[in-house]
Amino acid sequence: MDSQITPLIESILFLSEKPLTEKELSIMLNVNIDFIRNSLQQLIDIYASELHGIQIKKVANGYCMCTKSEFGDILKNFFQSENRLSEAAIETLAIIAYNQPVTKIRVDEIRGINSEKSIQTLLERGLIRESGRSDSPGRPILYETTDNFLRYFGLNSIKDLPDIE
Repeated sequence: MDSQITPLIESILFLSEKPLTEKELSIMLNVNIDFIRNSLQQLIDIYASELHGIQIKKVANGYCMCTKSEFGDILKNFFQSENRLSEAAIETLAIIAYNQPVTKIRVDEIRGINSEKSIQTLLERGLIRESGRSDSPGRPILYETTDNFLRYFGLNSIKDLPDIE
C-alpha cells in the first residue's frame, strides 16, 4: 500500500474542489503525517519540472493542483470567465483584505462611495464573511476575508498579501 500512497494523494488532489491539509490527507488515508509530507514533497518536486504545466501548491493552509502561473495569460485566452469580479468588487475586496476586520462604513469612507452592492457580491461568492460586530455606535457588522479568498488569489495566508505601496 505504501507505494500507492503518493499516486493516491496525487489523484485526491486532482479531484478535490478545495485545498487539503496534511492532517486531512493523513486521516483520509490512515497514514502517518510525516509520510504524507514526504509524498507531498515528492509530488511538488515532480511537478516543478518544466515538462509539467501544473503544480502542487500550498494555498489556504492546504495543498491543491493548479496551473503554473507563467501560463496564466495564455490560459486566460482559452478560459475567459464570465464570473469575473467587477473593478468595484475587487477594490472593495482589497480594502477588506488589508483592513480586516472592517465595517462597511469604513470601506465606504476609503472608497468614497457606497459599497453595499460590492459587499453583497463578495458575500455571495464566499470571498468575505461577517466576523462579528464593532463596538462603535450602532454596532455595525465587521467583515473579513475567507479561505475562498485565499484560494481565489492563490495565497497560503493573509500574510502573503503584497505590501501596500
